Amino acid sequence: MNRLAAATRAPEPDAPPVLDLVCERVVLRVRRRLAWVRHLEQQEADPLARLGLDLPAHEARFYAASDELAGLQRRLAVVEAELDACLAQDAWDSPLRHLVHALGLDSGELELLQTCVAAERTPALAAALQRLTGVPGVTEELVRHLFGRSLAPLLRSTGALRHWRLVSERDAGPGVPAVLQLDPQVTGWLIGQVPVPAELAAVVTRPVIREPLSSWPVRQVLDALVDSLDAGVSVRLVVAGQPGSGRRSFAAAVLHALDLAGFVVDVAALADPDLDERCRLVVRHARILNAIPIWHLPAEARALPAAAGEFGLAAVACAAHDRPAPVDGVVDLRVDLPAPDLAERAALWRRLVPTTRTWPEEHVLQVSRRYALPVGDLAAVGLRRPASVDAAAELCRERSRHRLGELGHVLRCPFDLADLVVPAKLRDHLAEFVFEARDRADFWERPEARRLYPRGTGLVALFTGPAGTGKTMAAQVLAAQLGQDLVRIDLATIVSKYIGETAKNLRKIFSVAAGMSAVLLFDEADALFARRTDVRDSHDRHANSDTNYLLQLLEDFAGVAVLASNKKANIDPAFIRRIRHVLEFPRPDAAARRQIWQQVLSELGAEVSPAALDTLGGVDLSGAQIKNAVLAATFVARSEKRPLGVGQLVRGLERELDKDGRALERRDRERLVVHV
Repeated sequence: MNRLAAATRAPEPDAPPVLDLVCERVVLRVRRRLAWVRHLEQQEADPLARLGLDLPAHEARFYAASDELAGLQRRLAVVEAELDACLAQDAWDSPLRHLVHALGLDSGELELLQTCVAAERTPALAAALQRLTGVPGVTEELVRHLFGRSLAPLLRSTGALRHWRLVSERDAGPGVPAVLQLDPQVTGWLIGQVPVPAELAAVVTRPVIREPLSSWPVRQVLDALVDSLDAGVSVRLVVAGQPGSGRRSFAAAVLHALDLAGFVVDVAALADPDLDERCRLVVRHARILNAIPIWHLPAEARALPAAAGEFGLAAVACAAHDRPAPVDGVVDLRVDLPAPDLAERAALWRRLVPTTRTWPEEHVLQVSRRYALPVGDLAAVGLRRPASVDAAAELCRERSRHRLGELGHVLRCPFDLADLVVPAKLRDHLAEFVFEARDRADFWERPEARRLYPRGTGLVALFTGPAGTGKTMAAQVLAAQLGQDLVRIDLATIVSKYIGETAKNLRKIFSVAAGMSAVLLFDEADALFARRTDVRDSHDRHANSDTNYLLQLLEDFAGVAVLASNKKANIDPAFIRRIRHVLEFPRPDAAARRQIWQQVLSELGAEVSPAALDTLGGVDLSGAQIKNAVLAATFVARSEKRPLGVGQLVRGLERELDKDGRALERRDRERLVVHV
């Protein structure tokens, strides 16, 4: 632990400042080189002949023998000795040593970098550089002459200077050597300043170090990381979970326990086509800052840019069902963040939502049971300071609305159980389902329950029956009873003919839904749960695979899901056997139809005689058709500027029957006309 801490301690500025030493070193070498050039010009007037005399060995003998340069030579020796001290093994506080070791500069690259630093910091050098090379800036030729280097290139394509973009080339014109330009960040580094580069301002953020949740396996991960790092193994910590579940906070907590700093990288903000380039800047910033990057991957993203692998230790935050592509030579340590239990959720409500401190204990437990919000969402609710359970419930629902985009949309839930006209047996089953949905949070806290049913914490129901019999309305009643939104997902729209796309859509739905305060309604469930086909080709094989995958996702889903289908006969019996709650919605009988007519008309303030209601109830319609008939009749009455009555109801009824190719029987018409 101490070794890790020491190896990554943030550098501090030198005394005297290393930047001053670097500039003085280059200025002294430029002055010395100017003296040598003047000496050559005095010795030989022909420029071509001078080239034959301009050799490192001759230059070194000149410096050693020159009395005029003796003072300069002594000062240069002192300055370079101090710079060597800054590069010494025990110079932990030296920004120069840190720069060299963090980015892997060799001695020639360091000399070139120092020359560029001095040229930027000392404008007066421009004239001298022009005198030496004919170019008012730094060139490779200049650096070779100043430091006695061979003709080998210093700015190599595989070198650290070019790889980390510390120095770039600027075209100075035809036949003129390229001028080398310094990245402005370098000068700041040498005085201990490491600001976020402007290109990364929208990409890099510092995580907030929070107290880890008690259920987080920080200690176990910490021990595994230390063992791997001590063995010299490169490790990537992969933290998977729902959005807002604390993935980045968990990674930051582990790094903090290792006495390491970290920063979050929003990979989605690393725009193409400069993805690799900006990713390299991120890694460079991390190395200079002595920090570990926490790569925050968007859902479905698997691969990181190649530059992201240039680290002995890194962290990745990804979606619950995602698995980032492996990196050669790097071992992944994966952590699937567990959802907080009921007691921990209640504690989080008290901690993150300050207004709950004045609530009765039962109210805190109520919202903790109903809304298993991710930590990030709960913190956002706390900022809104809800004054009551109802206000908190609305904020919880608001946090998760519209997250599924085109794959699902929220349905209003204006109905209660009294609005639902269904047989008594079905009503009782619905009530039992609602009770289980409310009570299950307490039940699944019991260790013996989780042991006996390791994959049974979710709650799934299949609603089957003809169209218009109340399946969607029952789901709306269920969601209203639970105080949650109802999100309808039409499976017909997510089943794709392209292999792999259906599974991708399903994975996205359940990944997002895990952090939502909502009941999921999968409409047209038979689109994916049809009887399994014989495998004739790859499409049949993947269709069966998609069905199995949805079953697996439903079993792992911790929320409430309702599957609705008009065609139970088309659904695979093996699938039906795996669902505990299968609710049949029959077409209403005459008594139920009469009750529906009465409820809808009463709600709209229309008065119809009992005899007319008896006749209306005798016409075979579904509940949805009855509501449509009343709606059509209402607008007929409004157009006639009359109260809604039997005459308009007859016209609305006939429209609904026309859709089915039926007509109102003469006997029923005669009975109704009497009441017009």
